Amino acid sequence: MTMRSQLGTQLESDGDAQSVFHQILLPHLVLHGASSAEEIEGRGLPLFRLNLEGGEILDVLELARRKRLIEPLPDCRDAYGDVIAQTEWAPTQRGRELKPPRGLTLAAFRDYVMAVTPAGPKIAQYVQYALVALGLVLGSAIGVSSSSGKDGEPVKAEPAPLQAGIMVGGIVVALCIGFVIYRGMAGDAKLRHAARVWKRLRHRWPKFWRWQSSWQRPWLGLLAVVLVTAPFGVRFLLGLHLHLWLLIPYFLGILLWLALFAVSRHCDQERSEDPGPVAIAPQPAE
Repeated sequence: MTMRSQLGTQLESDGDAQSVFHQILLPHLVLHGASSAEEIEGRGLPLFRLNLEGGEILDVLELARRKRLIEPLPDCRDAYGDVIAQTEWAPTQRGRELKPPRGLTLAAFRDYVMAVTPAGPKIAQYVQYALVALGLVLGSAIGVSSSSGKDGEPVKAEPAPLQAGIMVGGIVVALCIGFVIYRGMAGDAKLRHAARVWKRLRHRWPKFWRWQSSWQRPWLGLLAVVLVTAPFGVRFLLGLHLHLWLLIPYFLGILLWLALFAVSRHCDQERSEDPGPVAIAPQPAE
């Protein structure tokens, strides 16, 4: 079947971008039930806050059908067995497993935890409680290690069990952060592919498109995460005290994070100030 839109033509040859559009389509069908392309367009199917148009939706539906993520309802075929124009599509069991796309954000941390827990949200909640408790224990350990002796000298060393606990806790936290970064970078790369192939997004919001499709954006975010967490990693894994020079990367990471946030807000402003498509009245013939 020939693609109806420029987006569909680009998605045929880009699997990463295609998966992002499937990740917004399938949760929509799971939420609203079996729907036709017109019904989906009427409700709105947004990516980057821009709704897909009719031809784009039809192409995404066709690509999802090829991957067996959706299937037509049985009563949507004519007497010859051909799919009729207003087919209603329902997600398959495989399609129901798709979740909305996520990038390298703190808000996505809970979703990443849920992705590796077999019992779903309940275990994810317990994991979060355990991480909070671990953070409190590590915080108290930092307080113990930075306390002073009688003459203002630092305590020479923590007890062996406390040292072992700090190291184990640091490894657990490092693994959690590494998992979030890995999933976030993978999701961010797919979102970047989706933005690059969507030329209508580029023409509508050029500033946002350049920011979203830039390869530096996720790596700068990763650098900010590394700078913020590096002092604590040195403290937990190597057992060194948090001297002032170790906090310099922390503050540099905070400044970089704030700069990235400011740039992101500036690009979002372009979208918030967009009044939408403006109808142009035809000019009278001279």
